[in-house]
Amino acid sequence: MITIANAAEYSINGGKEMAYQITYSDGADIRAVLSAGGWIRKEWKDGKEWKLAGKPYIVNHNKQRQGERVIKAVKEWLK
Repeated sequence: MITIANAAEYSINGGKEMAYQITYSDGADIRAVLSAGGWIRKEWKDGKEWKLAGKPYIVNHNKQRQGERVIKAVKEWLK
């Protein structure tokens, strides 16, 4: 079973964006990046660089997508 091994919340791009990163027990790194304009993008780490996973989207508060689930998981893990 793959579980969350580590999680972190940090700012990037000069504090303009917040990143919510999860490291899984199998070594995979993913993150959701929340921009000031309400955009979320999902990324995964391919060796040394982050690659976009899917298309960036604007948060729609009447449904929850993968980016919001990543943010929620990070916040719960950091409690």
